[in-house]
Amino acid sequence: MSQTDIVRAWKDEEYRTGLSPEQRSNLPPHPSGVLELSDAALSSVAGGTDPLTTNTWPFSPLCLPPPDWTVTPLAGLGGTSG
Repeated sequence: MSQTDIVRAWKDEEYRTGLSPEQRSNLPPHPSGVLELSDAALSSVAGGTDPLTTNTWPFSPLCLPPPDWTVTPLAGLGGTSG
């Protein structure tokens, strides 16, 4: 199998499933590793959540300041004293 065919088999599922069982067994492993995650692995994924609707620290809506909250600089910490 040519290098072009190997790369195509890695990238194109329809092409890969069209290979004979012998050809598929002779494919080298994909250089980036496993291409699919199990349902068990996906159930532990935490990315892709909306921080404004998901209560995950530190982005919980409960941790956000109220809309009318203002910052008052403290003297000696980069602010100006008034």
